[in-house]
Amino acid sequence: DTEDSDNDSSDDASRKEKELQIHEKKAKVDALKTELASGRWKACIKEAAAAGVESKRQTREALQRQESALAGDEAIRKDAAALNRAQTNLARDAEMNTEAIRQEFARIRNAKVGLSRKRAERLHELTQQFNTTALEEENNI
Repeated sequence: DTEDSDNDSSDDASRKEKELQIHEKKAKVDALKTELASGRWKACIKEAAAAGVESKRQTREALQRQESALAGDEAIRKDAAALNRAQTNLARDAEMNTEAIRQEFARIRNAKVGLSRKRAERLHELTQQFNTTALEEENNI
């Protein structure tokens, strides 16, 4: 029940926030309509264009800062170090996997040898039993 009330209160808060945003947008639209009706629309366009130019300039500066940070010696050293670590980790993992595979093959080989020996022992026992039985039957005849 408390989760439902929490969800309801968060839904109410979200709804109120959206209503407030809609109200603000409507007020902005009404203000723009008033300015357009009064003939001051050229100033609005100039303001919007100036804001766009400033935003473009800021974006360009941010991209240039990012480019210089990414192309700097420090970034290159970090990339090289990361590649070396990755290569070392891959080599270590490959060696560990190779060793694990060798151990597994040795275990399987030993199991096969054990089974082969057990089969040979069993065949030897059966052959001995057959020979013993055959000699007893020959003696009985």
